[in-house]
Amino acid sequence: MQSQLPAFVTCVACPKQVSRHATSCDSCGRPQLRFVEPLKTDAAALHLKHVPKFAMVAPKYNGVEGQNLTAEYKKLVILMARERVSIVLHWLVFALISLVGLIIAAKIYFEFMGDPATRLVAASGPLLWINIGAFVSISFVNKTKKEMEALREKISYVRFKIDNPYLVTGRR
Repeated sequence: MQSQLPAFVTCVACPKQVSRHATSCDSCGRPQLRFVEPLKTDAAALHLKHVPKFAMVAPKYNGVEGQNLTAEYKKLVILMARERVSIVLHWLVFALISLVGLIIAAKIYFEFMGDPATRLVAASGPLLWINIGAFVSISFVNKTKKEMEALREKISYVRFKIDNPYLVTGRR
């Protein structure tokens, strides 16, 4: 990239043209100011010159924020895995308690001596109460599903911040 500075400049004391590399004026002898090449700026800095003063500009992305976001993303993924294990365990508890209740009710029904209506009434008690206990674990499944939904939303937001750091300013 070639310099945009002119080859000759006007002396500060007299109206004579002086080379920009000269240390003093040829006619008056006054020392000249040395011109320094402007710093090469990237396209983002050139863009900022055209941004109005009242506009908010997103802060520069730095690696530390990215590392923090990556650590938060990993933490959220681990929490999601924990919730998945939790939901599977709650479903297993529900299935096992229901199965035990069904086995106890079947055992009472088939081993009870009496007419079919009496056997049905005798078997319905344990079936009812054990399965009510099993349905309590379903409430934990619903709660875990809501927590997983919230985690999915957080994960997608953090993933968006990681993928597009220049779009998210961190201000709310």
